[in-house]
Amino acid sequence: MSHTERGEEMLENIFIRPNFRPEKELVEILAESASVRIEKIVSDGHTSGWYDQDENEFVCLLTGTAELELCGGEQNIVTLRPGDCILIEKHRRHRVVSTTECNWLCVFYD
Repeated sequence: MSHTERGEEMLENIFIRPNFRPEKELVEILAESASVRIEKIVSDGHTSGWYDQDENEFVCLLTGTAELELCGGEQNIVTLRPGDCILIEKHRRHRVVSTTECNWLCVFYD
């Protein structure tokens, strides 16, 4: 992530992306405690296998477009555009089907 110094504080810009398409999705932990983890994820053309997590995950897509497949519930494929947010409850199986120039902000918690 890009760092900028303004005064005594070190700032980070969540919208900064690498100048190249990374081979793998990039994950950076922005903050964490015993019960919460906040991540920035950068993806472009990346997909995933199935997740079945022990944590709730609040997902906000900041840039790009993405499709998630969720098991259970009425909607199986969800298309996300910038500003869209979704809560994925723990143990709800899901996977990333497609991504295009995505910056994600994800909050994991119990």
